[in-house]
Amino acid sequence: MLPPAHSPGLRHDRTMTHTAKTLTTLTGMYCLAGNPCTTKPCLPGIAPALFAEEKYYFLTLNDSWLPENRSWHGYIPQPNDPITVTGSLQKREDIFGYPYQTIEVATLRHDR
Repeated sequence: MLPPAHSPGLRHDRTMTHTAKTLTTLTGMYCLAGNPCTTKPCLPGIAPALFAEEKYYFLTLNDSWLPENRSWHGYIPQPNDPITVTGSLQKREDIFGYPYQTIEVATLRHDR
């Protein structure tokens, strides 16, 4: 299982509720970040993330890391792309107790 900028024009808006989950919209940069240790033994790697509000929000889909080649209406995010993501936030801890955050992606779009 999964999940964690200061940037001009950064936006963080609580928007709507869907099936008892609050959806949040965040704008920042798409990146590949060192993943939290979520298994024993720890398997280091990288995972897609949104860098916003001076932290990483690891992108998930169906509670798994978002596939790097996932297309959103024909758009595949690339590192350093400005993006806006809407989804449900979740605070988590890795196997060592270190906190990180995920956003279960409902929508993702490129900000040109």
